[in-house]
Amino acid sequence: MIEQLKGKLVESLPIKELGSLALSYGELRLDSVLDDGVSKDVPILGTIVSLVKFGFNLRDRLYFNKICKFLAEIGRTTQEQRNEFIRVNCQNERLFEETILLILERSDRIEKTTLIGKIFKSCILGETSYEDTLRLSEMVNRVYWGDLVNIVNEDNVDKCTQHRLSSVGLCDFKGVSSGRMTGGIHYSISEDCKKIIQIAKEEGTT
Repeated sequence: MIEQLKGKLVESLPIKELGSLALSYGELRLDSVLDDGVSKDVPILGTIVSLVKFGFNLRDRLYFNKICKFLAEIGRTTQEQRNEFIRVNCQNERLFEETILLILERSDRIEKTTLIGKIFKSCILGETSYEDTLRLSEMVNRVYWGDLVNIVNEDNVDKCTQHRLSSVGLCDFKGVSSGRMTGGIHYSISEDCKKIIQIAKEEGTT
């Protein structure tokens, strides 16, 4: 599947109306897109539609929606900013596209692809390095969504939740204390988690 999409992601990123187009297509039923051919405006979406027509198993609407959600967030940047991002980070176009498409494929929730899109938007805006962007995206994919929602909203972040978050790098182990009132394992929110929370709170991802 990734081989069939070769070059289409990079080709799609500079499109001026990328955000609004991706948002519009994400709200349509996939069968409507197949009938109307409306996704020709965004090469990667048009290619997915073509593959679906020929019977490729792309988990149809789910995968289509993942890419729409991702591109909708990327599209909140300017055309010039996306072109500069491509110039700096896409010297190896194949590796770049494979990396992003695999990240999106591994997402187990549409909400995660929206958040990952916001993380990449932060990179395009120069607020997050490309390497940090990849690491934060992988953390989002590995974490249980409910735990991430709780820590973003500062709700029900008990020791068990903190322990689970520590396994994906979102909480740091701070030590063990004794005593009836204060005893137990202690964690603190990691710097990576703080960055994800900051990005997630922009425009209400969760």
